[in-house]
Amino acid sequence: MKKAILMLTLLAFFRACLPAVAGAAEGSPGRAAWEKGRELAEAAVAGIRAREGRLPGKVAALVWCGETARDEGVMVSFVLSLVGVRPVWDREGEVRGLELIPPQELARPRLDAVVIISGLFRDNFEPAVVLMDRAFRLALAASYHEIARNHPELKEALEAALLTPGMAGLSSKGEEPLEQNFVAGHWVRLAKEYLAAGKSPWVAGRLAAARIFGPPPGGYGAGIGEHIKGGREGLAALYAEQLGHTYGEDTWGEENVPLFREQLKDVEFAFHSRNTELYGLLDNTVSYDYCGGLLLSLEKQGKQSEMFIIGGPAWQIQTLSEYLTEELSTKYFDPRWVEANPEKGFGFVSNLWGWQVTVPRVVREWMWEGAYGMYREAVSARQKIIRSNPCLLIRFVGTLIAAAQKGYWHPDEAALRELAIAWLQLTAAYGEKCSWYRENPEITAWARSYLEKATPSPPGTEERAEATRGAPVEPVKPGEAPEPDAKGQGPGPGGEQAAKREIPPGKAYEVEVARPPGLAKVPPAFLPLAGVIILLIVAAVRHVGGRVRRRAER
Repeated sequence: MKKAILMLTLLAFFRACLPAVAGAAEGSPGRAAWEKGRELAEAAVAGIRAREGRLPGKVAALVWCGETARDEGVMVSFVLSLVGVRPVWDREGEVRGLELIPPQELARPRLDAVVIISGLFRDNFEPAVVLMDRAFRLALAASYHEIARNHPELKEALEAALLTPGMAGLSSKGEEPLEQNFVAGHWVRLAKEYLAAGKSPWVAGRLAAARIFGPPPGGYGAGIGEHIKGGREGLAALYAEQLGHTYGEDTWGEENVPLFREQLKDVEFAFHSRNTELYGLLDNTVSYDYCGGLLLSLEKQGKQSEMFIIGGPAWQIQTLSEYLTEELSTKYFDPRWVEANPEKGFGFVSNLWGWQVTVPRVVREWMWEGAYGMYREAVSARQKIIRSNPCLLIRFVGTLIAAAQKGYWHPDEAALRELAIAWLQLTAAYGEKCSWYRENPEITAWARSYLEKATPSPPGTEERAEATRGAPVEPVKPGEAPEPDAKGQGPGPGGEQAAKREIPPGKAYEVEVARPPGLAKVPPAFLPLAGVIILLIVAAVRHVGGRVRRRAER
């Protein structure tokens, strides 16, 4: 331990001799990004104070690479502002250090935060990671004398927490009371717990100061999207295992899952940035992977934490539920948008399922009903998808069926019949090349069972249905969905029930892909040629028949 302290002291000395404490860093905010981040942080704090009647003790902030590249560090500035630290720029506008915002100027306590970074942010913005790590230690140093005086048993641990190369000449040891410095207050509690558990002051102090977590070096994502089909069970543990690696000036990717879980315990609110309209929360798996996984992990620790999304041209701060509602209403449920973007229009439903599993309270039943309504209305977009990517349509229809089976959505019998027919027709025509279809045989078994009970099977589906006979799936009664299983993929339906769309009795809006059995194996390219040949034969028959008739009349 003495050798480690000596090494760090030497590094600190040499760093102190350099002309600047922190070199110019990619991802380190410029003045404009800092002002925007500070403005958003203060607006978020004021909004929570107005809503809850108090300040949050600790929040979580997700910081991503793409967002940082676009806005030049607004979310990094958001984090710095929360803890009451600001950058120091040189004449060229490059960040050369950090300084505490004086308590009188800050006019509120220094808030604590857990920062969750993506793998790409780790790879591309290492200096920004170090900058945020120093900001937390600088906030801790603001209560140095207060801690040393009232908790002398923590003096050695406190020195260890502040002994990093970048803190040389940077820390300003102050006397701020812990009631006005939540970073220091949480550090004291956690450091005491680690000392009581038998850890050395050196280890206890440094662990209690860790605030930045992410995937392991070389790893990306939280792993939720790859295991979403299995339900909620085990996803929170997977999230912690994948993202429980500490990052900072003196550690880079060290695994410590218990520490990550411990730091999440006090989180009351979470913040994520979406500073582009090109991608929302339903365009890929990454959003529910990181954000949904975080809320699920907090839920497992007994907290129904709220997430706020910062973004858009106006830099709004919206709740997760508000953001999802707006994204669905303005994009995915607008037939014009879907017609222009069929791939995205039929791809979002898989990500809606991801949010349903991880944060069921934000996905309402009307959202599933809206997805079904979009499917019925976007006819030409559906045809484009059939020609370009039929597996995407198979997945769309199958996900709606699964939502009904799990009790997330309660469609009427006409809708269930339509989806069952669509599934069997699509899979009969295109299922062989669709891995998602092959991985979900229970949907085919359900569709066949449902149609056998409701109506005679549609033409051209008997052969495909026969292949799934005997699948281990309980039949579902018409118009009903089974109760969610105990392990569950979330609770039952959401609170809002959308009006059902009327379908004329006895009619189903079938997918326009069914072919007569005799043509099922004819390549589509030969169908026009076959039609021409048939017309020529008909014309020849008519011509010969006419000559025979005229001879008979003579």
